[in-house]
Amino acid sequence: MPTTAPPLHANPAGTRLAWRPLQRSTRVAIVGALLAALSYQLFLLDPAYRGPWWLWTATILAEGLTIFHAVGTWWTILAHDDRPEPVEVTIWRNQLRDGAASPGIDVFITAYGEPPELLLATMRAARDMELPHRTWVLDDGRSDVLARICAREGVGYLRRDGREDAKAGNVNAALARTDGEYVVVFDADHVPEPSFLLELLPHFQDEGVAFVQSPQHYVNRVNIISAGTAEAQRIFYELVCPGKNRFNAAFCVGTNVMFRRSALDDIGGLATGTNSEDIWTSVHLHQRGWKSIYVPYVLAKGLAPEDVGTYLKQQLRWASGGFEVLLRGRLFRRGNGLTLDQRLQYLFVGTHYLLSMAMLTFMFLPATYLLFGFSPIQADGWTWARHYVPFYAMVLLVTWLQSGGFRLSAIVTSIGSAPVHARALWATLRRKPATWSVTHRAGDGVLSLRPVLPHLALLVLNLTGIAVGLTVMADPPPTWLSAAWASMHVLLLGRVTAEPFTRRRAARDAGETTPPTPIEGDATMTSVTTQHDGAGPAEAPPAVPVPRSDRPRRPRLAAVRTFLVVLVLLAVAGVGGTSIALERLHARAFVALGGAVLTAEEVRVGAPELAVVTDIQVAEQRRVTAGQPLATVKPTFGVLGAAPEPQVLRAPMDGTVLSVKAVVGGVAVPGEPVVTLYDQSRLTFQAEVPAKRLRGLRIGMRAALDSPVLDHGIGATLDHVVPRVGADARNGADRLIVVLVPDPAALGTVEGLVPGLPFDVTVDTRTAAGTAPAVRSAG
Repeated sequence: MPTTAPPLHANPAGTRLAWRPLQRSTRVAIVGALLAALSYQLFLLDPAYRGPWWLWTATILAEGLTIFHAVGTWWTILAHDDRPEPVEVTIWRNQLRDGAASPGIDVFITAYGEPPELLLATMRAARDMELPHRTWVLDDGRSDVLARICAREGVGYLRRDGREDAKAGNVNAALARTDGEYVVVFDADHVPEPSFLLELLPHFQDEGVAFVQSPQHYVNRVNIISAGTAEAQRIFYELVCPGKNRFNAAFCVGTNVMFRRSALDDIGGLATGTNSEDIWTSVHLHQRGWKSIYVPYVLAKGLAPEDVGTYLKQQLRWASGGFEVLLRGRLFRRGNGLTLDQRLQYLFVGTHYLLSMAMLTFMFLPATYLLFGFSPIQADGWTWARHYVPFYAMVLLVTWLQSGGFRLSAIVTSIGSAPVHARALWATLRRKPATWSVTHRAGDGVLSLRPVLPHLALLVLNLTGIAVGLTVMADPPPTWLSAAWASMHVLLLGRVTAEPFTRRRAARDAGETTPPTPIEGDATMTSVTTQHDGAGPAEAPPAVPVPRSDRPRRPRLAAVRTFLVVLVLLAVAGVGGTSIALERLHARAFVALGGAVLTAEEVRVGAPELAVVTDIQVAEQRRVTAGQPLATVKPTFGVLGAAPEPQVLRAPMDGTVLSVKAVVGGVAVPGEPVVTLYDQSRLTFQAEVPAKRLRGLRIGMRAALDSPVLDHGIGATLDHVVPRVGADARNGADRLIVVLVPDPAALGTVEGLVPGLPFDVTVDTRTAAGTAPAVRSAG
C-alpha cells in the first residue's frame, strides 16, 4: 500500500527537529553487525559446544530473540523515511497561514486525578494553538476544582457518569458529545506548541490518512528515571519511527496525535477492552486500509515519570499492550488486512518488550555459573571470545552510532523495567488486565522498596553468586569473567534499588512548598464549551491558584511487610549461599576421574622353540606356586636327529593364571605365551583421564574406588602418571594413564578380584599436600 511521506521542510518556529539523517557509517556498521550475529549464532548452535540442555536452550532462545529483534530494528532504521512532504501539504499549510478556513477541530485533554496546576499549563497551551478549534478537558477524576478552572480559562469541560474502559472510554464518550471533523488527543502533562495544528492538519489532504502522530518529548530530566525514560523515547522517535513511517506502520502512542473523526467512526472509536488502546486503534485502522503518518518534529513537551513506582506502572501497561498484539493480534493470519511490512513492524513492538525475558536470562547466567558451576556453552575462553566479542562489539558500535553515545540513565531504566515486563507477559498469558496508572501524578515520591523488590532479589542473587564463586574458584578464568559480569548487574540493579532513597533525599533537601489556597466558587457544572478562533492567545484571566494534593503516606503495615520481605530475602541469601559454598568446597575436594580398570602385570610363559602342546595342567584363575608345572610341550625337532624330549613349562613365581592361550594338540610358537600369569600382590588400577582434569592433583593423593560387585569401597593411592611419547601433557585435549596402587589393607579384597573389573575413581584433593603435581610427573 502506498504511504504518504512525512514532512521535510523548514523547522517550525519554537520546535526542535526530532531526527537527523542516518550516516553512511551507521549503515556499514549494521551490515558488519549482521555478519557478526550470523557467525555467533552458528557457534551457539554447534552441538560440540553444548552445555546442559536446559541452560543451553534458554541461552539459545535469549540470544536468538536478541539477534532477531536487533535485525528487525536495524532493518527499520535502514528504511529511514526522509522524503519531502507532498507539495499539496505545503500548499494547504500556506493557505491556512494566510487565513483560509479550516475544518472543525476538537482538542481533547484527558485527565484522571492529575494536579490542577499540571493541567492548567496544558489547557492554556492547547487553547492558544493556532487555527480555530475547541479545547476540552475530559475529566475522569470528576474534580469540581478542575471544572471551575476550565470555566475561568475558557476551556470546555466534560465528565461522564462511569469510568468504563479508562482513557479509551473517556475519549469515546467525548466523541459522542462533539462534532469536529478532526480530533486531537493530549495527555494531561503534554504541553503543545502553538503550531501543532498547523503542522499536522495539512497531512489530511490525503483522504486515506486516518491519523498523524508527532513525537513524545520529555523535558523533566531531573533524575535517572526521568532522564532514562526521555532518552529511550528520543531514540525511538528519532530512529525507529521514521522507518516505520516508510512502511505505513507508524502507530498512535495515545498523545500528541490528530485523528480523522470518520476514520475513528469506521472502527467504532478508540479500541477498548485492552491494556493499550492506542496501538490497538492503530492496528484496527491499518486493517481497514487507512494510512498513518509520523511527523518527525517535537510539537509537544511532556513529563516523564520521576519515580520508580510510577515508571514501572507505566511500563506494565505499555508492555501488556505490546504482548497483547504479539500473542492475540493474529498478525500473520491470512486476510487480516495488514501488509507484510506492517505485520513485521507490529511484531517488533511485542518483541521489544519480550527482550526483557532475554535480559533476565542474561542476569541469571553468571549467578548460575558462580553458584552451581553450570555454563550453557562448553568451550574454552578463546573459542568463545572470538565468536562473541565481534558480535557484541558490533552491536555496541551500531548503538553508539545510532544514538550518539551511551546514556547510563537509559541502561538503568531498561534493566529496571525487565521484571515488570515479565509480570506483564505472565498477566497477558493468563488474560489478566494490567492496571492503568497516571504517568505523572504528584506525591509519588514516597520512599518505598516495594516496587523494586524484584530488582533487590536479582541484586542479592548476583552478590551471593559473586561471593560463592570467588570462594570456591573452581576454574579461575570463567569464574573471574562471570564475577565481572555479575558485578555489572549489581551496579545497575543497585542504582535502580537506590532510586527511592535518592529521590527521598532530594525531596528533603529541596524542602516542602506551601500548597496554594483552593479557589472559591460554584463547582456544579459538567459541560462548558468555548470556541477559540485561533488567531492568537485568548485573553486569559489572572492565574488561578490551585491546590496541591498532600503527599500520601505509606501505610505503616505495608512498610513493615516490605521490611520483613527484605529481611527474609537477605536471610535466605546468606544461609543458602553459605550452604552452597560449603557443599561446593566439599565437592571440590573430591575430583572424579571417571572409570578405572583393575590391571595386572602379566608374566608370559611359553615354549623356547616350535613345539606341540601335549598337556595343560592348570586353568584360568587358579593359584600356582613357583616351579609348579603349567603345561607340557614336545618340540618338533630333536637334537642331532634324536627324538624330541617333552618339556615341562613351570611357573616362575607364585601367582594366578590369568589366561591359557593354547590347547592340547595346538602349536606353541616361540615368543607367544602358552599360559599367562599375574602377581595378585601387585594389582593396580588404571584410568585414562584428560590432562586438564589432572590439574591440581598431586602424586600420593588418596582415592576411593567403587564397583557394583562390591558392597564397600577400596582405598588406593595415586602412584604415577604414565608419560605419553610425542604428547604434551599440558594440553587439555590429551588423555593420560593414571596408575593407582591399592592400600595394603585392601590387598586381601583386591587379590580376590579378576583383572579387568571396572571401578569409579574419586580423588581426595585434601591429601598429599606439597607433593609433585600429577601432570608434571607425566613429562
